Amino acid sequence: MKPFHELYYFIAIVVAFIVFSLITLAAMNCGADELWKVTYYCSCERCCGKWADGHFASGKKVYDGGIACNHLKFGTVVVIDGKNYTVEDRGSNRYFGTKENPIKHIDIWMASHQEALEAGVDYKEVTIKEYKERL
Repeated sequence: MKPFHELYYFIAIVVAFIVFSLITLAAMNCGADELWKVTYYCSCERCCGKWADGHFASGKKVYDGGIACNHLKFGTVVVIDGKNYTVEDRGSNRYFGTKENPIKHIDIWMASHQEALEAGVDYKEVTIKEYKERL
C-alpha cells in the first residue's frame, strides 16, 4: 500500500510545480508587450534622498541602461523602445508597488537631473525579455 501513497505524493508535487510555473508565467506576462508608466531619475539627492551615493540598490555602480522596478528581480532585462534595460534599483512602494501589489511603473536612470526632467513621464510598451530567478 505504501507505493500507492508515494505515487499520490509524487503526482501532487508535479501538479503543484505546474501550477506554480503557470502562475509565474502569468506574472511575467509571458514577455508580452504591455503599457507601463515610465519615469526618469538620476543619482542626485533630490531624486534618491539619503541613497544618493552613485550606486543602485543591487550594489552596482549606476550606468546607462539601469532601471528601478520593485516587483521584477535584479538582473531582469526589459525592452523599451528597442533598447535593453536591466533592473538594478528599487523605488518607493507608493509609486512602484511591491511584489505582492505590483504597479506597472519603471524608473529609468539618467546621467543628470536635467536630462531626467526633460525626459518627463511616458507610457510605453514594455517587454520582459529575460526574467531572473535570483533576488
